Amino acid sequence: MSMKLNKSTAGLTIPDAGSTGFGSGGEAASANAVIVVGFAEIEVYGLNGGTWSLIDTIENFFDNTAHSVAVSPDHTTVNLVDYEDVFFVSKSGYEETVRYFFVEDAVVAPHLLPENSPDPLKLEDISDVPAFTQADAGKILSVDAQGNLAWIVR
Repeated sequence: MSMKLNKSTAGLTIPDAGSTGFGSGGEAASANAVIVVGFAEIEVYGLNGGTWSLIDTIENFFDNTAHSVAVSPDHTTVNLVDYEDVFFVSKSGYEETVRYFFVEDAVVAPHLLPENSPDPLKLEDISDVPAFTQADAGKILSVDAQGNLAWIVR
């Protein structure tokens, strides 16, 4: 499985029984988790047993200093073993772009997690994914000349 960065649009309404998210087929079928990155306040819902429930909220962090205005993205990881589908809802009042990528292997670095939790909590908890810092805003995740994942300017 590739670590292709996908893009989706978060709508404005909470999912209901007839809603379909992005996690019900395709790459999601063979993935164990999805890492979601957002630059706005986005609610992430999961479908479990026919019921949608809020998993997490991606926050919007602004650095509004005298010399710069920057957005620092937030992220969350969804364990797809626990959810049949995933849905995004924008809380900004506007449809927002959300980026995500699927992780096929259970590549968690347990020594980094509190109490040896089996679930990844941050991008850094997935092996080979470099930390995403404020300096990486606007960059994309790619593979460098040595075959390693890296945040690069496009």
